[in-house]
Amino acid sequence: MGKKKDSTRPRFSKSLVGAIVMVVVVLAAVFLLYSGRTEGTPPQPIVPLEENKTALIYDSLYREYPNETLINELVSLLESNGYQVYVYQGINATLDPLVSLNKFDFIVIRAHGAYNDDPERPLGSYIYTGLRYEEAKALYNGYIDENLKNGLLALAVIPPPGVELNETILETLPKYIAVSPEYLEQHLGNFKNDTIVIAAGCYTSNDSILADVFLDKGAKAFIGWKGEITQNYMDQVTLEVVKLLLEGHEPGDLPVLLGDLVQDPLVNGTLVVKTR
Repeated sequence: MGKKKDSTRPRFSKSLVGAIVMVVVVLAAVFLLYSGRTEGTPPQPIVPLEENKTALIYDSLYREYPNETLINELVSLLESNGYQVYVYQGINATLDPLVSLNKFDFIVIRAHGAYNDDPERPLGSYIYTGLRYEEAKALYNGYIDENLKNGLLALAVIPPPGVELNETILETLPKYIAVSPEYLEQHLGNFKNDTIVIAAGCYTSNDSILADVFLDKGAKAFIGWKGEITQNYMDQVTLEVVKLLLEGHEPGDLPVLLGDLVQDPLVNGTLVVKTR
C-alpha cells in the first residue's frame, strides 16, 4: 500500500525541513509579533477517510534536514501493522494537520522545538510548523496575525550552528510559525484512548505542559525530549521507539528497553515518556 496522499496538499515538498542539531532559544527577540489584516482563514481540520487505524507523520523538519530514508521506513512499518499513513512534510506541514492530531491513532512529529519560560506569553514547549511567516499569511490571511498578537502562535528562528544570536543575524533569518501548547489546547478535540504521540524535537518534554495537553485529552502516551537533541541521533531513536511500540511493548517500558539510547551523548538530551 502506498503512502496516503492528501487531495489538497502535495504528498512531498522538497523545499522544507527543520533542524534539531542547533540550539533554538526562545527569547523576546526571537518571537517577533506582527499586526495585519483582521480577516482570517482558520485551519481546516483533516478528516481521515479510512475506518481502519490511521497514523500521521508531521515532518516540518524536512525543510532543512530531510531524512527520506527514515520517513519511508516509518511508513513501511506502520503500513505493515495495519495503519493508513498520512505524511505532511516541509511547507505542507501547516496548521491543518496540527489541529487534526486527535483524529489519528499513532502520531510522529518530527519538528524543531523551542521552550518558553517567559510568563508574558504561553509557557512551555513550542512546535515549529514548516511555514515561514509570509507563506503562512498567504495561506491563512489575517488568522496568523490575530494569533501572533494574542500569543497563541509565535515567530521563531533557527540559528545557524555555532552562531550567537544578535539583532543583525535575527533580521536575516527566516521567521517560522511555531505553535504554543495553549494553541493546541484550544484547537484539539479528544483523542482515542490508545493514541500514542511521539514529539521528536528539542525541548518537547522540558516540562509536562505540552504532554499534558495530549494526555488530558485522552492520549495514552506522550514521548518527547528534554533539552537539545541532535537530528541524526533523534532520527535513530525515533525509529527504534516506533519499532518497539509496534512490537507491542508498552510506552512506559521504553526507557529500560532503549538503555543508553535514551540520552544523546553529544548534547545530553534525554528521552522522556509520560503516560496517562
